[in-house]
Amino acid sequence: MSFKATKCETLTITRKTKPLNHIYQVDGHSIVKSSKHKYLGVTINKHLDWKDHVLNITSSARSTLGVLRRNLSSCPIHVKTKAYQALVRPKMEFASAAWNPYSCEQVNALESVQRQAARFVYNNYERTASVTSMLQRLEWDSLATRRLLNQGTMFFKIHHGLVNIPSRL
Repeated sequence: MSFKATKCETLTITRKTKPLNHIYQVDGHSIVKSSKHKYLGVTINKHLDWKDHVLNITSSARSTLGVLRRNLSSCPIHVKTKAYQALVRPKMEFASAAWNPYSCEQVNALESVQRQAARFVYNNYERTASVTSMLQRLEWDSLATRRLLNQGTMFFKIHHGLVNIPSRL
């Protein structure tokens, strides 16, 4: 198998204000430095916070929700709900056992997509409408709760050897 240095990049993860700068070379080619990289669908940045990842997935989820709005506006509530649960929410939950934002700004950005989806499902965009009551009627847990449940499920699977990740307990 040949190694293409031109297709590679380096990502230094640190919180130092003056990180060590090293130029890596393979076969005489310098490897490009990057401040973020998408790996297996999760965007990792040099500070190891989830700002870039949350921005990417909320943008993608909003785009998909827009397509649903344009094409399913006259459909019944149960169809809109299934469409959101099948096409939008998985984008915001993919690999959430590995990442979970800790800043209120990022959590709120994710939750705002779900709140927009609730408005879409009920076709109620009035400023005075209670989105919280819509979410309760739909019986949708918050995305933060769903991420915590997903992490707990993954820890259970690791602890009981149901996934090929070694536990050090």
